[in-house]
Amino acid sequence: MSSGTARKGVGARRALLLAAGLTALATPALAQEAAGAPASQASGPIDSERLALAREYVRESHIDATMRGMFANLAKSMPQISADSATDAKARQFMSSFSIGMDAAVPMLVDATTEATARVFTTQELKDLVAFYASPAGQSMVAKMPMLMQQVTPLVFQILPKVYGIAETDYCSHETCTEADHARFQRMQAALSHGPRPPTGGP
Repeated sequence: MSSGTARKGVGARRALLLAAGLTALATPALAQEAAGAPASQASGPIDSERLALAREYVRESHIDATMRGMFANLAKSMPQISADSATDAKARQFMSSFSIGMDAAVPMLVDATTEATARVFTTQELKDLVAFYASPAGQSMVAKMPMLMQQVTPLVFQILPKVYGIAETDYCSHETCTEADHARFQRMQAALSHGPRPPTGGP
């Protein structure tokens, strides 16, 4: 495997991990589960009314569009292809196939989000959520979410290197760090070097 193709693979894995995290932050039901909030219906068949309300909430909040927008922004963070060699042709095909994979993932994520929402929220909470997203404030939130994600994504890439730095300091306070250990942390930080840059223009 060429180094260029390997870099694309690292970027793809990084994008998927970040997308998963941002999706959880952007989706209240998944965020509550990640935080360990008690589910109202943790297992077993889901009440049909709650499932219908959850589906309506997911539709009204346009979570699918949010996910597609995040994936699109993350895809832009991957290294650009400039040459015309066979290796770059394979890299372009990788990116194309990765894009198809992301498109295929959205309906699955939407279904998973719908089920998680139906399990986490009560019937009344779901009714309130649907009412909110039908309100002017809710519609404004939906319209502005892509703008929010566009600004949050680069911030995540700015913060993550600090995580590796803190992790390295803590690790070396417990273990005798070797050159190989330091190099490993440096490689992890370098993997983020192609992340999206903060917006420089207007909204």
